[in-house]
Amino acid sequence: MRKPWVAAAVVLLTTTAPAVFAGVDLRLRVAGGAARLALDEPNTVLREWEAWHVKTVEDSKNMTLVDDKVGELRLGYDFDVEMILGFGRHFGLGFGAGVLNASVSEKDAFLTVDRPLGTFTYAHTMTASAYPVLLSAHGLLPLGGKFTAYVKAGGGLAWAKFAEREANKLPTNPKFAYPFSQSARANGTLYAAGVGLRFDADDKLSFLVEFGGRRGELTDFEGKAKDGTPGALYAFDEYDAKIEHWRRRYEILAQPPQGDIYRNVGKARIDIGGVSVKLGIALEF
Repeated sequence: MRKPWVAAAVVLLTTTAPAVFAGVDLRLRVAGGAARLALDEPNTVLREWEAWHVKTVEDSKNMTLVDDKVGELRLGYDFDVEMILGFGRHFGLGFGAGVLNASVSEKDAFLTVDRPLGTFTYAHTMTASAYPVLLSAHGLLPLGGKFTAYVKAGGGLAWAKFAEREANKLPTNPKFAYPFSQSARANGTLYAAGVGLRFDADDKLSFLVEFGGRRGELTDFEGKAKDGTPGALYAFDEYDAKIEHWRRRYEILAQPPQGDIYRNVGKARIDIGGVSVKLGIALEF
């Protein structure tokens, strides 16, 4: 009794599928390039680490600041892969995943200080990375010839990691020691939009240039505290009574810090929003 129904279903699919999927194409897009991430709060922590060291030297009678070079945690890279289902010449849906990354190394953020025991180099490294998975709508505008302009917008989830280390060394030691090191992870929503221009080299291969922007601030980062217990990444101002100076810091703690030497305590906020410029290719199947 089932055979007639199965035969009818096969006939229906084979006769209607070409009409349903007429004008539908599938493209694999791969793109990468330079990114600028907002990361306002991490940069505040970095600048105030520098200011704390400078103030320590200024208030000391036996230390001299030799070199001071502390950059920003902003520039990095943006890479993503996206499958785009096109419906006709003007509309498409994309599902993609990628990686965002920005970092400052020991060469990008350091101070050199002459002390009675020798010349010390102090460094502060930071790395912010995110792995977004996004669903996007695409609008396409054929420009004639082999060029097509497009806009895209969408959103999704991002998994992020933030890591920082404070380091020091003597000139006689080629390697840094890291008395303070921590890393934490979080996830949250991310929204993205962009505009681009595609050049169709042939029926299957295209090249593109794309300008994009993102919006997404993540919080609730979690990691392990110094003693190994699980904790949250907190941001706070800490008072150093020796030099009478407030300093913004991050630290993974099981509980928020309390006391008169702390103020403006809250969960760390890592803003991975920003802009990107990417080049890429697209393959049509």
